[in-house]
Amino acid sequence: LRTYRRDVLAHGYDSTRGWHAMNIAIHAVNVALVYAILRWSFPVEAAFIGGLAFAFHPMATASVSSISGRSSDMCAMFYFSVILAVLCGAWVLVPLLLWIGIKAKEEIVLAPVAAFLVWRLG
Repeated sequence: LRTYRRDVLAHGYDSTRGWHAMNIAIHAVNVALVYAILRWSFPVEAAFIGGLAFAFHPMATASVSSISGRSSDMCAMFYFSVILAVLCGAWVLVPLLLWIGIKAKEEIVLAPVAAFLVWRLG
């Protein structure tokens, strides 16, 4: 909700360009996080292709096109951040990322399970 408030203060209620620009920026961060996670286990070329696939896949871009889809993108951003923090060994950041991410969407509660599996199998 705070990001919506910032959009209203910056662009007003009538301009949707700023709202969509924020969704695109969040999606760009998600693409970079996916690339970083894939780069951890795969060569640069494979990670780049995986990042591009995530960037343009209809399932990932559907939430970017609608203003109300921001919570899904923010949940994905913190989900990917938790996995990357675990891969980098920054376990201290995990509770903070989960706490912020739960404010976006509840699905992030499964991120520690996914992060543990990635850490254990990777």
